[in-house]
Amino acid sequence: KLILETILQDTVLLSPTAKKVTDKDIAMVEKIESVIGGQDRKSLYDEVQAAKEKIEHLTPFQLLRRDLKSALTDKVKVSLSAVPTPVSEFLQLKDVWKDVEAFSQEEGSDLILVLGYKITEGSISRDMLVYSRAHATLFEAITRGLENPQLNLQLERSPVSGAEGHVIYFKQGNGALSRKVILPAVKDI
Repeated sequence: KLILETILQDTVLLSPTAKKVTDKDIAMVEKIESVIGGQDRKSLYDEVQAAKEKIEHLTPFQLLRRDLKSALTDKVKVSLSAVPTPVSEFLQLKDVWKDVEAFSQEEGSDLILVLGYKITEGSISRDMLVYSRAHATLFEAITRGLENPQLNLQLERSPVSGAEGHVIYFKQGNGALSRKVILPAVKDI
C-alpha cells in the first residue's frame, strides 16, 4: 500500500494534466491493486497530500531541510529545497531570511534554490527562489542556465527585497517540470 501511495503522490493521482505519469506507473498501480485489491485512489492520495501540506508547525529552516537535495562538486555546493507551498508564501514566514542564511551556513551551500509548489485539483503550479549571499558568478550562471529556453521552465523573473546578497524570484510557467529536471540542469551548468 505504501508503494501505491508513493506512485499516486509522484504522479498526482495518475493525472495526465500534471504530465508526470508514465505507462510504467499505470502498470505498477494495476499490478499492486491486483495483489492487494482495488483501492480508493483519491482517498489514499488526499490523505497523504494533506499530511504533506501540513506545514504550519514548521519554521522556514525546517521547511528547507524537509525535502533537500544537493549538487556538489569539488568547488561548489548547490542546495535544492522543495517546499509544499508557493515560494511567494514561504517568503512571508517569520524570520525567513534569518533561517535561509542559517540553513546556507549549516549546509555549507554556496547557492540555494527554493522550489515551491502547490497542487490544486490535479494541476501543479511552481515557483522558485535563487539565493546566494556571496557568489555572484555562480548566481549569474545558475539563473542564466535556468532561464535557457531549451530547459523550458518558462520562468518569469521578479525582484525580491529583504535579503542580503544575490536573490531572484521566478514564477515557473511550466509546472510539469520538477526538481527531477532542475537538479540535473543545475549539475550541467
